[in-house]
Amino acid sequence: MKKTLFDDWKNYYELINKTYNLRELAEKPILLDLIVQTLPQIQLKKQEKLNVSSLYETYTNFWLKRDDWRSYLNFSERSYITGEIAFYLFRNNKTKISYKDIPKIIEKKFPKKEKFESYYLDQDVRTCTFLNRDDKGDYSFVHKSFMEFFVAKKLCREINNNNFENCKPQLLTFEIARFMRDIKVNKNKIRKMIESTKRRPIENVKYLGTNGVILLKILKDVFEGKTFSEITLMNTDFSDMNLTNCDFQRSVLKNTIFSNTLLKNADFSFVEFDNVTFKNLNKSNLKNLNLNQVRGINKELFNKLIDKGAKGELYIREEDYPEKILDFFQNEIQQSKIPWISWKTIMNNADSIIGKKKG
Repeated sequence: MKKTLFDDWKNYYELINKTYNLRELAEKPILLDLIVQTLPQIQLKKQEKLNVSSLYETYTNFWLKRDDWRSYLNFSERSYITGEIAFYLFRNNKTKISYKDIPKIIEKKFPKKEKFESYYLDQDVRTCTFLNRDDKGDYSFVHKSFMEFFVAKKLCREINNNNFENCKPQLLTFEIARFMRDIKVNKNKIRKMIESTKRRPIENVKYLGTNGVILLKILKDVFEGKTFSEITLMNTDFSDMNLTNCDFQRSVLKNTIFSNTLLKNADFSFVEFDNVTFKNLNKSNLKNLNLNQVRGINKELFNKLIDKGAKGELYIREEDYPEKILDFFQNEIQQSKIPWISWKTIMNNADSIIGKKKG
């Protein structure tokens, strides 16, 4: 660094230590050389605070363009292919992709091109400094952060063009979401992405809505007072969030966590929960939280939430009616000390027995 950056080397050294994964990348001699060359370029182009994405953008573009003159695919095509390889690995929870699978990705994007010969393909991928090829011919990124960056670029581009399909199959990691924040994913598009889950079954939307929540959260968007009625979310963590006055009426929430969550005056009426967790209730504001006719919460948890300030009546399934009737019988007999209950009494209290309101 001293030889290349001269008197500025200390400033760049400090920058490397502060930037996500840059110190780890810099431990590889070849990558340190590339980083040292990249940092001055970024500051010359953008006189603003360096973010992670701008570094990776300059860094990867430099090496994709450098060998453009001798590559079978042009810069845009190789950039696209790299992004598709990254997304393939992310979607399938893999660290490597077989050389046999790469032509399938290329042909899907460029069906009108002539059939790609393995020689040219191998040559192009080999020129990519941030991809490695092992003895078996499988390819992997030299560091996981490159994969995360290319996935973020791909998803940002698609979301900003109203294409949400690839946000369904996998839950975004914090690292990918942070890259997407810096790349400037559009907030309004994200909100539209969440709204697109309305009245749709979980198997059709999967993580689509939850990924929208993750992105809005990392973008520090305000949730308070927003309407999220009838949406479908899976594996959503609302911990430490302010959902005051939010409207979640008739939504479907599967594998949901509320921990230290502000829920004052929030409306969860008719929500269908599936495996919901409430933690740190003493630190959560549940005053006037509307839980009327919610499903999927057991009676014990429901009563705890009511004790903490929530309101409403728990939804009763029809198959539970006999149990409710027997409970009513037992309670009436104990209070009246009469070993029988009149039919008129049962009819007059039918709605309250099964948890329904008249009118």
